[in-house]
Amino acid sequence: EDYQPWIKCRAVERMLLYYQQHQEKESLARWLDRVDYSNVTPEFRKTLMDFYMEVGMTENALKSKYNGGTRPIGYLIDSDQCFQLDPLTAPFVREAFQRYDEGATMTQIRDWLNEQGVKNTRGQKMTYNSVQHLLSNRRYIGEYTYRDIVVPDGIPAIVPQDLFDRVQQKLAKNKKAPARHKAEDDYL
Repeated sequence: EDYQPWIKCRAVERMLLYYQQHQEKESLARWLDRVDYSNVTPEFRKTLMDFYMEVGMTENALKSKYNGGTRPIGYLIDSDQCFQLDPLTAPFVREAFQRYDEGATMTQIRDWLNEQGVKNTRGQKMTYNSVQHLLSNRRYIGEYTYRDIVVPDGIPAIVPQDLFDRVQQKLAKNKKAPARHKAEDDYL
């Protein structure tokens, strides 16, 4: 009897693998709805529910739907759980990329965003780290990512690809650059 849950778990794993490989028209989640749960252990029921949740989130990801988590600045989530541009904050995101491309520092961009009243994803003032995350977030070129699923043009782009690429090059260059304002005076 100890092997029963293991066999059942292996069966669900095989079903999930088959579903992923063949992309059946009928989703595995709907198939799992028809399973009789009356004679299964609580551990196996949890395993099934974990698979059910994973399949649902994977299906959402393939459709570029919001799967929870922190919503990036510049986007709203509509009633269908899809990303839409936020007309109030999306222009600030694009402007931040343009300013960095034109030579502004992350500190200057942070200060400008705070002056404009833009808040980070937690509703607080922008920090150096939140600006760094903003400038390196691939969602702003329309790329939707969930685990190993990447959907190019899955969500509306705020920043054009060429501007994003230039900013990434400057970020990489500045990461390796020495400090801008090192003291030039000798103290000894």
